[in-house]
Amino acid sequence: VEEMATGYEFTAQDLADVLDITPKTLSRWKGRTNVFSHQQADRMMIVKSILDLGKKVLGSEERVKNWIHQPVFALDGHSPIELFKTESGRRLVENTLHQIQLGIL
Repeated sequence: VEEMATGYEFTAQDLADVLDITPKTLSRWKGRTNVFSHQQADRMMIVKSILDLGKKVLGSEERVKNWIHQPVFALDGHSPIELFKTESGRRLVENTLHQIQLGIL
């Protein structure tokens, strides 16, 4: 979670949206371990996996950070970080990265 917050500039609201909690709950959990449910841990691992794929496809953490915060035409003008909230959004972002990797986009 800290890596996403600092390295990729996820806001508390972004992280709370991925975890399906309020930013206040996230703040209370700060510094504690093993507070995530299995579903929340799974969501975080999927987002981390997508970010790792982004580094592989786009070439650097900095490029991924810029890409996830910008509107993307292939995502109907949404930024990837907006779509991390839902499973279908996460899949869409992942598929878009695969298409970039294959030269389709």
